[in-house]
Amino acid sequence: MANGEKWGLYCGEALVALGELRLKRNLDPEGAVQWFKKAEAWLAGVEGSGADWSKFKSPEKSAEVTVSPQEALGFDNWGNVHEPRPKSGALVNHLTAPWYLDRLRLRNSSNLLFVYFVQGREQEAKPLLERIRRLDRVGQESDKIWAASFARRMEWNLLYNKGCLRATPAEAAAFVDPKRRLLMFLADYAYEREDREEAERLYNRLMQGEWGKLTQAEEAYIYTSLAFCMGWKRKEKYAAADLLKVFEKKWQDTPSAPIALLGCANLLTRDSSDRQRRESGIRYYDLVEQRYPHTEEAADALFLSGWTSYLLGDRKEAAARFTRYAARYPKGAYIESASLEYFDKHEARAQEIIKATSQPGLQVEK
Repeated sequence: MANGEKWGLYCGEALVALGELRLKRNLDPEGAVQWFKKAEAWLAGVEGSGADWSKFKSPEKSAEVTVSPQEALGFDNWGNVHEPRPKSGALVNHLTAPWYLDRLRLRNSSNLLFVYFVQGREQEAKPLLERIRRLDRVGQESDKIWAASFARRMEWNLLYNKGCLRATPAEAAAFVDPKRRLLMFLADYAYEREDREEAERLYNRLMQGEWGKLTQAEEAYIYTSLAFCMGWKRKEKYAAADLLKVFEKKWQDTPSAPIALLGCANLLTRDSSDRQRRESGIRYYDLVEQRYPHTEEAADALFLSGWTSYLLGDRKEAAARFTRYAARYPKGAYIESASLEYFDKHEARAQEIIKATSQPGLQVEK
């Protein structure tokens, strides 16, 4: 706390950090909730106290060399939205930024949402989703482009993924040990927040056996997740695809196998300038369809293989695949898009659909 005052500058952040410590290091969700609720009370108290937050500005000397970003948003060269990033070498006192309290409230609300989510406390989780949607300006901008903000993904998981995060229900069911299950969910939670460095760190804790030896299904899921984290890095996507090729001969009967092979194909076909890789990607799409015919991944693989054939200029092959898709999946997610006519007429929108679905581990609204 700053100067021992009730609403001291660092008190709220300390409460949130203590909750995160209990959750991530001790794997103690109940203990974490106690700290998160104290942080909630602190944030409410600050709002109602009438405290002048400006009195916590940097001391005069440090103010000369520190500048807090005044905007809560930043943009990169491609137009992607993110939290503000100071210039290289700059010192930033983010605690005095005008958006600091909302950022802290968002962080704490997201933590509470995660705990309620994994505990199946859906009724308590839903109001937090609305708060997060209101506070997350980065997510609001993201939703204008891809409808893929953290709040939207968590809402989708609640409605359609049976209370799981990145994992499918079948993949999550493999984690029977409560500690390993919670650590897996924590890693998935970091992945959903697009904090993939944190996700990798947590997945590696599992892979290294911190909480006991993994079963084959658990090992397959963690291996796939680490490859997907790598796949998001532009320079490592083909290395990630190579890692996922192991599912041709290993872990074939695990729930992660069709997802891993579909992700491998997506990574190979993402680059429009490489015909050989795209042709290799079609082979993996076909493998998914042949080996796992009754899965959602098989339907996606058939549609995406048709699109890839279209991009390669093989209209006859693309048409045949789209016809097969329509016959097998008359109510499929992409039934309206599975035709040459659609792609010819709506090529720009088609590119958006495929860009979204071609991410290695991204779930999108179809």
